[in-house]
Amino acid sequence: MEVETEPRFWSISEHWDTAREAAMPFPEEGEDLIIKEGWNMVLDLEETPIFNLIEINGRLSFARDKVVNLRAKKILIRGGEL
Repeated sequence: MEVETEPRFWSISEHWDTAREAAMPFPEEGEDLIIKEGWNMVLDLEETPIFNLIEINGRLSFARDKVVNLRAKKILIRGGEL
């Protein structure tokens, strides 16, 4: 799998899909969330809302400078990596 060389940071709204509404620029509690194929997403928040599903088709890694809590009812790693 080929991923972006530059990381996308979870905390930067512009790094999410441009189809997201301006009123909801970040993933919300209870949402089904997709890390798209080819993305190199870095979770740089200390704690996420509880998602219904996180589907990982790209790469999702954690910031190394803090303790991170990823919270979801289900995590599906399809062609990606966590």
